[in-house]
Amino acid sequence: MFSFWKRKIDPAVRPLRSEQAGQCARIHAESFAHPWNQIELEAMLTSQGHVCDGVFDGGKEKLLSFSIWRLAADEAELLTIATHSDFRGNGLAGTLLRWQIGELPRHGACRLFLEVEENNHAALALYARLGFVKAGERPGYYRQGLEQPRNALILSRTV
Repeated sequence: MFSFWKRKIDPAVRPLRSEQAGQCARIHAESFAHPWNQIELEAMLTSQGHVCDGVFDGGKEKLLSFSIWRLAADEAELLTIATHSDFRGNGLAGTLLRWQIGELPRHGACRLFLEVEENNHAALALYARLGFVKAGERPGYYRQGLEQPRNALILSRTV
């Protein structure tokens, strides 16, 4: 167990199974204004073209964080990453991404891409620590209610 964890957990990264789509949907709903539902997530978890991994509390089945990547030729795109609200700030997303950056080449990925809201400073700092750099921008991509739409930054890195 690591001493820097805010909550006492023993993180273990492993592939997600279709029966964990409900847990993924609950975490996604806590994390995004336009969350994906259980059916959408289950479709991704069972698709050959996706890499879906989660961080679990040791040998337990409690999902703490998860991410889904889409594979295309020699590229992988991060579609989503989310952490249970009770466990944010524990470094779980970083643990998961570092593990996946090591695993994605086994699926044929040489280049990784992701999109992130330009105001998401915590995510931007994490991605920079992991070697992602700006590759482009999508103006007005993120829309939330009556707020001014925000730009998405496209980040990439090689593996």
